[in-house]
Amino acid sequence: MNENKSGAFDLDPDHQSGYPLAGAPNPACHSLALERWLVRRMLRSLGDPPINIQLWSGEVVGGAAAPHVARIVLMDRAALWKLAS
Repeated sequence: MNENKSGAFDLDPDHQSGYPLAGAPNPACHSLALERWLVRRMLRSLGDPPINIQLWSGEVVGGAAAPHVARIVLMDRAALWKLAS
């Protein structure tokens, strides 16, 4: 985790922070349309924060149209359903 010029922490793995992801996406284990809708609905209920959520399949669901400041990686379907419940 690196601190950027604005004082916020950079949590996005795309920013070459040196911290690898816990595991690679598994395209063979696809996400359902219902699950992608649920992620969008959860983000909307949080006020569309400027974050992306990467699903276990590698698909990325984004919140607001503004530049995203972080990415949350869900490694499996059970993690999504635990967040939603």
